[in-house]
This record gives sequence, structure tokens and C-alpha cells, in this order.
Amino acid sequence: MAGKVTLIDRGWNSIRSNLRHANGSHTKVGIQQGSTSSKDGKVSDLVMIAAANEFGTSTIPSRPALRQAFDNNRSQLSSVTQQAYDKMITGMMDSKAALGLIGEWMSDRMKRQITALRTPPNAPATIARKKSSNPLIDTGQYRNSISHVEVMS
Repeated sequence: MAGKVTLIDRGWNSIRSNLRHANGSHTKVGIQQGSTSSKDGKVSDLVMIAAANEFGTSTIPSRPALRQAFDNNRSQLSSVTQQAYDKMITGMMDSKAALGLIGEWMSDRMKRQITALRTPPNAPATIARKKSSNPLIDTGQYRNSISHVEVMS
């Protein structure tokens, strides 16, 4: 007598595939390479502007909003990452969407930190020119250029 075996997947193969794709994949959050700013007819590389603000120059003090956003939200980031992972292993989300969720969350935290940062303050001449005392916001292009890109292995 020959027996019959019926295999019912219930999404396990899809979950395994998602986990394989997630291995070695990551999301890049911040100012992406190739981003440019145009002000007064002059085009600038936003990565260079971000680095100058983050680490300072001989004439610009360090205003590390991106590092502060990461440091201030490290435990929450761990929780968001775990939630995304849980959705992925239960088949509710694929690996790219999970990384996108994490990237979107961290992008939002970086934008909030750029808005909230107040020290060191701008020089009085800079405040007069910008008509604003927020050190990292002039046109808003720096903050609005924060994005995320999922890099799949």
C-alpha cells in the first residue's frame, strides 16, 4: 500500500528566502552620495556640507546632529529593528521592507535632531544673514536631504 504525503508550506519557504536575503543586507541612512544643494546659483555637495557641520572646520564649529540622533535613539533603534525582524520572520514583511522601515524611522530621528540642535549657536552675523538662529537650518535642504537606501546582498 502506497502512502501519500501532502506538504503544506504555510509560508515557510518565503520566510527562509527573506532571511537569506536579509543576511548581509543593510540600510544606509543620512545624506546619500551624489546629493547636491543649489543656493545663489552655486551647486554644493551635500555630503561635504554634512561633514563640515558634523565634524566642524576651521571656521565652523562641530554640530554633530547625525551622531547625536543615533546616540540618543540607540535603545529605541534596537526595539524598532526587533519589531521589523519579527514582522519579517512571521511573513508579514519582506527583508527590503523591514530595512525600509528601519531606515525611515532613523531618517525621521535625524531630521528631528537637525531641527532641535541649538548649540553651538550661529554667529550674530550668520543669524542676521539667515534671519534665523537655528544653526543647521537655512533653506531646509540639508534636513530634507536626509534619506535612506536599502542595500540588499
